[in-house]
Amino acid sequence: MGGSVPDYAIVAGNPAKIIRMRFSDEQIATLNCICWWDWGIEKIEAAIEAIEGADIAKLSELCLDT
Repeated sequence: MGGSVPDYAIVAGNPAKIIRMRFSDEQIATLNCICWWDWGIEKIEAAIEAIEGADIAKLSELCLDT
């Protein structure tokens, strides 16, 4: 794999191999655009259900509510 794991990939083994992707390419692009990990702690706490539930649509809405 060249020492790099793609965003949202599930890997296993030594050397690591991609088992599957957690999300579609479109969903990954959306998550990378949202960048919820850069939000302030208050916004993250308010969105914790959507983050833990991988509710990308809800995270997109919250991202627009700046």
